[in-house]
Amino acid sequence: MPRIGQENRVDIRINSCEVNFELEHERAVTDVVRSISDWAKERDLVFVEARLDDTSYSVDDVPDVPLDQVKVLNCVVQSRADVVIAAIEGGIAYCDRAIRFMDSFSAEGDGPGPDLGSLGAGMDWLAEVIRTALSLLELDPAATGYRDTTVQHTIEALKAAHESLKGVRSPREAARFFSGEGASLRHAREILVMLLRSDHVRTLVVRSIDSPDTLIAALKEIMREVPARAEAAGEAALAYQAGKDGEGSVKIDELTDFLYRYFRACNQGMLSFKLEPGEVASDGVTIEEKNAFLQELITRMSEALENNDIISLSDVLEYELRPALEGLDGHVRALLDRMSAE
Repeated sequence: MPRIGQENRVDIRINSCEVNFELEHERAVTDVVRSISDWAKERDLVFVEARLDDTSYSVDDVPDVPLDQVKVLNCVVQSRADVVIAAIEGGIAYCDRAIRFMDSFSAEGDGPGPDLGSLGAGMDWLAEVIRTALSLLELDPAATGYRDTTVQHTIEALKAAHESLKGVRSPREAARFFSGEGASLRHAREILVMLLRSDHVRTLVVRSIDSPDTLIAALKEIMREVPARAEAAGEAALAYQAGKDGEGSVKIDELTDFLYRYFRACNQGMLSFKLEPGEVASDGVTIEEKNAFLQELITRMSEALENNDIISLSDVLEYELRPALEGLDGHVRALLDRMSAE
């Protein structure tokens, strides 16, 4: 347990692990957050969020409350590589969904147009994702080339597209927008993929890895876990169907943590050993396709949970996630084989 004195009983943790954090002059939560921030910066880590009991806050929004009013202060830190890769992958996944929506849109008549408010907000968010990723990579968007211009041009195009969306009033106008300014989403996706495969990300990832042996060991452990995780997906579905939401929620959290551990190890393995995700395959499915599908399932589960749609959630768990996990060990084995051959 942290050595914090008798007057303060707060349990201070980093990534849910107990730490020997001895309080000196810290009396408020913000004091501890400031100390942890300094500690993280010294180690090239990013302080992502602070969880006070059951409530999460961004580091800049942590309330200035006395420590004795908090039972558990959990400080979540990640390597810069993890933050960059998660941001880029989240941006790519969003682009894929938005592009599918635009491609499937059918313009009929001059009636009321579709509600595109969320798409506009998504464009703003995407511009911020690109800026954040570049900042963590210590790159200037105005000096980073893309096609015959710069990344800054695409960031500005996303902002301009959001403004144009506000004037869309009919399906035909929406279709014209999708075929015109909507292309900025495709450009954003290309930029994110370019960044994910860049030497800048590879260097950042390599710097955050202890050794190739550690990475290989992590992938082997993930491969051993696959059968149990696949079974857990089915168990989670049964739990929700039986009205045991708490049990199902715990299993989903564990599955999500497992998948992100897999994504992290997978990306680091490919980047460190200079492998292309489209060239590593199992049963005719590339690891790039497999991971995109798993990311989509995570998104669909989250949406079902938000909408309290237990039927859709159970279907995804039982009929899509479980089979996808049952074949995941083949992709991990294929990746390990390629890494060993390099």
